[in-house]
Amino acid sequence: MGKADIQSKQVPGLGLKNYYKGKIEELELLIKDKSHNLRRLEAQRNELNTQVRLLREELQLLQEPGSYVGEVIKASLLWVTAWLITACRMGSIFGGMGVRGFLGRYPDDSVC
Repeated sequence: MGKADIQSKQVPGLGLKNYYKGKIEELELLIKDKSHNLRRLEAQRNELNTQVRLLREELQLLQEPGSYVGEVIKASLLWVTAWLITACRMGSIFGGMGVRGFLGRYPDDSVC
């Protein structure tokens, strides 16, 4: 009898056990890879969903009626006028220049 014959007779089913052990390890590795791929794809999906949500919000804002240019200019002029009137009432907030020095000209009497 050869050496191989003695080993196989000593441990019956050793070859079958090693076969299934190898298959189990192979399938566990496959499960690990598939799980990793699933987590990667889920993260990618979440990122894309966030981008879609932001684009939808931006599209909704773009579809809303905008302000008329005249209204924006009128609100801006009202703010500047109110600011200048407040500056005149508070006195020289621009150092020694006063409002006239800041504007570089003499404002009309309606402002100061």
